[in-house]
Amino acid sequence: VNCVAAMGQTNLVGVAIGWMFSIAMAVYVAGGVGGAHLNPSVTFAFAMLKGFPWKMVIPYTIAQFLGAFAGSGLAYLDHKSGLDAMDAANGVIKATSGVGATAGIFATYPASHVGVLHAFGDEVLTTAALLMCVFAVSDNKNIAPKGNLGPVIIGGLVALLILGFGGITGVAMNPARDLAPRIMTFLAGWGSEVFTAGNNYWWIPIVAPMIGAPLGGAVYNAFIDPPKETEETKVAAE
Repeated sequence: VNCVAAMGQTNLVGVAIGWMFSIAMAVYVAGGVGGAHLNPSVTFAFAMLKGFPWKMVIPYTIAQFLGAFAGSGLAYLDHKSGLDAMDAANGVIKATSGVGATAGIFATYPASHVGVLHAFGDEVLTTAALLMCVFAVSDNKNIAPKGNLGPVIIGGLVALLILGFGGITGVAMNPARDLAPRIMTFLAGWGSEVFTAGNNYWWIPIVAPMIGAPLGGAVYNAFIDPPKETEETKVAAE
């Protein structure tokens, strides 16, 4: 979707819709097998707050990074001729910043006016919002969507966050979705600038979501879904 957008064939709305259905389809495909976390920050938050086995966190995270790397690599190969044509038209070769930059197709980069603290806070905020809503959608004690509509709702949430915050950092919210394609672009010829651009921005989409995810989940648990009342607490209350 990002490749098509960069080639001028769609806009941010198209990107948001594309991500919406991409995520929904991925959850429908893998949800019944491993829960379709797709995101290390989701896995981390579920391990901290939902009883997901800690022993599965590293295997899930490795799988998520490998999937993101493979997906970004396939996207690059499929659109390589178009990207090369863009480079030729702009007189650049695999630019990361400036006119004709294409590295942002695969990984996120902040807008030129966005500082480090702003970018970090934005990624914490958007990831917290994502996880708060993921917890709500998966909470059968709340008004969780019926008829297996959860994946579409979550995809729609991601689309909403892209539309609302995409112009700030690109809205990664996912360390695997950002770092793995960034490494792919480094290996494919974009060079070390993929790590130094945006005041060495590369670490923010890794660290900030890992803070924002459990934060958003903890807020949901604290104010919407408090721990279940046990017989002991009932007796103590009486």
